[in-house]
Amino acid sequence: MQIREPCQINEFKVIDDQENEHALIEYRNATKTPSLKLLPVGRSWFALSDGTPVDQIGDEAFRIESSGTVLRKPKRMHNDLR
Repeated sequence: MQIREPCQINEFKVIDDQENEHALIEYRNATKTPSLKLLPVGRSWFALSDGTPVDQIGDEAFRIESSGTVLRKPKRMHNDLR
């Protein structure tokens, strides 16, 4: 039997309507391979860095489940080289 365990696969910044930044973490279950590597399986889910659950509502839009606050990935300027 393979054991699935949640693991963090991505972290990025999002902003709310008041331009406040939040750290959003993407998680996914993973199984250990015979070589002890983690293999991501299944669908991703999201949470703020404090563990607050977040729903994905679009490619670059998210909603905090408890408050309904909409979060978006910041738009990059053409001259932003980061």
